[in-house]
Amino acid sequence: MAVQDAEEDRRRLRWLQAAPAGLRDAKVQLATLVNDGCPDSIERIRALLTWAGVPARESTGGLKRYDMAVELLLLAEDPDLAIAALATGTPSPGHLDGAAQLFSSFEWTTAHGRDLAEPLRSMLIAHIPADGTAPMRLRMRHGYYGAERFA
Repeated sequence: MAVQDAEEDRRRLRWLQAAPAGLRDAKVQLATLVNDGCPDSIERIRALLTWAGVPARESTGGLKRYDMAVELLLLAEDPDLAIAALATGTPSPGHLDGAAQLFSSFEWTTAHGRDLAEPLRSMLIAHIPADGTAPMRLRMRHGYYGAERFA
């Protein structure tokens, strides 16, 4: 139990360190602070995607309550801007990890479905087999990200 608790503490620290600069100590009114810290929508979404991608690589697995706060911020953004943010410049692996998390979330797929437009669809379908996690590959096999279902 002590080893698990220590890993959870390290995970929480990594999550805080991945937060955009100036937001690492923010606990109150996170949405306001994010908007103030990143007033440009595209820049804000790209920072949030990187932050949202951190849990995908954690050995302790699963989303924690604090991870969900970032996802909720992304879900509050204009969906077209979320997609445009990934088409602006070359997305990093962190951006793509965050996108894979967002675009397979229950809230996103309920509101927008599982399909994604090109070139985002192709970017994620290329990223996931090459660099994605086992859960990302599983979701892709089940038709998320606009991929064809396969066994």
